[in-house]
Amino acid sequence: MLAIDPGPRPRTQWPVWQITTIGVQDGIQAIHCTAWDEGDEVVKEPGSPLELPDIYETRQGRALRDAYARGDMEQARRIEEHVLAEAATNEEEREVYRETLRGAILFKELTDAQEAGNDELAQSIRERMVLVCSRRTIVRTISAGYLQAGLREGLPQKTHDELMSMLTELGVSGEIRRLAQNITIVV
Repeated sequence: MLAIDPGPRPRTQWPVWQITTIGVQDGIQAIHCTAWDEGDEVVKEPGSPLELPDIYETRQGRALRDAYARGDMEQARRIEEHVLAEAATNEEEREVYRETLRGAILFKELTDAQEAGNDELAQSIRERMVLVCSRRTIVRTISAGYLQAGLREGLPQKTHDELMSMLTELGVSGEIRRLAQNITIVV
């Protein structure tokens, strides 16, 4: 057992405690809730534990990705609002997070389509990106992807030149630029 969160124990209703456990053999963390009576006797055994991360977060992430993939922007915006309500503290911050989220999801879809050789789908995703993201968000997202890939595997010269141009457009200097400059060029 890793933790027990007793929460309030009102006299008018059964107290419910959240218990976090870790499996001895598999090391999987799980959370479940158990109701106890005033003598600390278990009233109801817990159901199946939820594996971390939280099911709600996983479900929302998948639903958002699927809405983008279908091009259902109305549904995507509704899910975004729920997700962003948890993170953003003001409307300006919410809009920055919203664009960043869209850009990241669409960039992932784009790279998947390109790797699968599906040029038609890749072009459709590019068009969606331009509709829902600012140029700055698109450039920031693509350059972050190039930087990550370059540090891991190296980049062809053309892609490296494109990355350096994007970093210049974004006004990036210092350590990030130094990392990008030292990426191995692959043939």
